[in-house]
Amino acid sequence: FLSILCTSLLGGCISEPIPSDTNHVVGRILTRSSNAEEIVSEGQTALFNIFKESKAIIENQIFTFDGEHWNGEKEITWTDDIPSATLTAFHPAQNGDKLITESLYTENGLIDVKIAKTTITNDNDIHLNFNHLFSKLTFNIQAPLKKNMVKISLTTPKVTGISTNGNLSISDTEVYTTTLASNNEGAYTFLIPSL
Repeated sequence: FLSILCTSLLGGCISEPIPSDTNHVVGRILTRSSNAEEIVSEGQTALFNIFKESKAIIENQIFTFDGEHWNGEKEITWTDDIPSATLTAFHPAQNGDKLITESLYTENGLIDVKIAKTTITNDNDIHLNFNHLFSKLTFNIQAPLKKNMVKISLTTPKVTGISTNGNLSISDTEVYTTTLASNNEGAYTFLIPSL
């Protein structure tokens, strides 16, 4: 009888796999940067994309910075057995909910897009470190040329888009020319695509 009881008890103690619908919750999203105040300030927005492998968990969602944390409309969760994902954030958010080519340029050239990219895991705080997506090129014009300048122009390959993972699409055939009027300082700064 004791043998049958032990067999019955042991038979009920089988290991079961963890269900694949485990809810993974992302922790607080913080900004970490020595020059965070220059990069992003309270009330500003960023566009967030989170992909796990090639599946979108969130895509082109607006988050707002409250001075310490990034807050979205809802908690970021996913429900499968892969405990990490890749987060890419763009600041500022363009055109409300997505980065499009037309909004990358103003009359003064490319806008200063910042990007943060990191791997996130469930239940852990996320520390974003924003960096400039484009390179800055500054020309310092000295006298006597400075007083005779009317304008300065720079032509670069045209940025035709930015993917959700932060890769630039640059045209092989189209260019974009930025023209800046002269100024008293003689300093002219352009943002250019990093090639």
